[in-house]
Amino acid sequence: MTRVVVLLSTWNGMRFLPEQIETLFAQELKGELSILVRDDGSTDGTLDYLSALDDPRIRVVEGRNLGPRGSYFELLRLARETGGDYFALCDQDDFWQSGKIARAISLIKCDAPALYTSSLNLVDEELAPIGHYRHPGDRSFVFTLLSNYVTGCTCVMNRAFLDWMPFPVNPDNTLMHDWWLASVATIGAQVFYDEDSLILYRQHASNHVGINTGLAEFLAKLRRAMTDGTELSRLDHARELENSAGDKMSSAQREIMSEFLAGRHNRFRRAQFILRHRENMTVASALRFLVFG
Repeated sequence: MTRVVVLLSTWNGMRFLPEQIETLFAQELKGELSILVRDDGSTDGTLDYLSALDDPRIRVVEGRNLGPRGSYFELLRLARETGGDYFALCDQDDFWQSGKIARAISLIKCDAPALYTSSLNLVDEELAPIGHYRHPGDRSFVFTLLSNYVTGCTCVMNRAFLDWMPFPVNPDNTLMHDWWLASVATIGAQVFYDEDSLILYRQHASNHVGINTGLAEFLAKLRRAMTDGTELSRLDHARELENSAGDKMSSAQREIMSEFLAGRHNRFRRAQFILRHRENMTVASALRFLVFG
């Protein structure tokens, strides 16, 4: 029997969490589904709500506030101790259509390390459609150094991927947990990107992370860089990837990584990298790398 463990990080999520829990247990799945929750320091009654459910399928771990990146890394570590066959990352405020997990499992269909991710149906707070988002570009090693093609809440991985996956030595040097999953998957796992979506991805004011693209995102990043200069860059993330997963890279990937990191304090080297690998990047990702690193 297939065992699926949903990895859910909560933080003051009472507004949408009950509805999300309902959609998880409404999954049409030939197997067992359990939920591993890590609460990231909620103060709004989230823990009381989860406790009151008194459901043996839900295990709750309380933790200090780490933010979404740190909290999901902790969940992934905890998940290794469970007996699941597949592991699905979950946000607290979305709506999963009933076939989401079963579709992911049907597309993975392999024993090698594999990661499923998908496009997104964007909705507002009341689940009214806003649009459909598909990550641009390819899933090559070069592209993933520059841009993330994975949204965490769409991810389903098999046991082989979770056991194989290298964790960052210093998670604070990674741009986001889902970008890390994309990075390591591109190194040595099979990636299944689904053009269809069975998730309603809420966009609202209290989102930890939403879909931010285009000129507005670029200008916001420029403003942050000019005011404090402390924002992590793609080069920081790449350096952490080299430190933590370099032994899993092919010789060609290590050569590309060396070339990429040569641009750390050298915009000319970054321009050279862009020109050499322009077929594996979008104009927007190339511009962001050239300006910010």
